[in-house]
Amino acid sequence: HTPFQWEAQATVEDLAMKGGTLKRMAKKAGIGLNYHEPAQTFLEGVLARGDRRMAAVIERAWRDGARFDGWTECFDMGRWMNAFDSEGVDPKEYTCRTRGAEEAFPWEVVDVGVSRSFLWSERERALSGDLTPDCRGGSCNLCGWQKDGCPVLEEKNGQG
Repeated sequence: HTPFQWEAQATVEDLAMKGGTLKRMAKKAGIGLNYHEPAQTFLEGVLARGDRRMAAVIERAWRDGARFDGWTECFDMGRWMNAFDSEGVDPKEYTCRTRGAEEAFPWEVVDVGVSRSFLWSERERALSGDLTPDCRGGSCNLCGWQKDGCPVLEEKNGQG
C-alpha cells in the first residue's frame, strides 16, 4: 500500500543502466556497492505485484529446477521466462506499465487503514511536487485511519 503502487517499475534495461552508473560513481568515491542483478529485481517486482496466476508460474519454475534464486549464483532468468511462457503469463504486464486508478491490486484484501482514495490523492500530490502536511502537528489529513482508532488523533484527544 503506497501512493506509487500504480507506477511502472523500471525495465531490466533501465535498471542495468542505472545500476552501472551507480556502481561507477561508487567506485570513484571509494564506496562499496552491492545490489541484485536487474533480472532478479524484475522478477522480484513481478512476484510482488503478482496475482493468483503466479502460483502456477512459481510451481513450474520450481519443477524446472529453480532453487535458491535469491542467490545470484543460483539465479537463472531463462528458467523463469520458460515458466512464464509455459503458464501463458506475460511478466511485463505486472511491472512495466502504469496502472489505472480503478485497477485492483492483489494485496487490497489486506486493510492497513489508509484508504485507496487517499493513496491516489497522495500519488497525484507527489507527481505535482506538493507535500502533505504532517498530521501530528496540524489537522487530520483524512487518510482513512481516523475511522479505525488513529493513534495520532487519540493522542491529540487525550486518549493515547
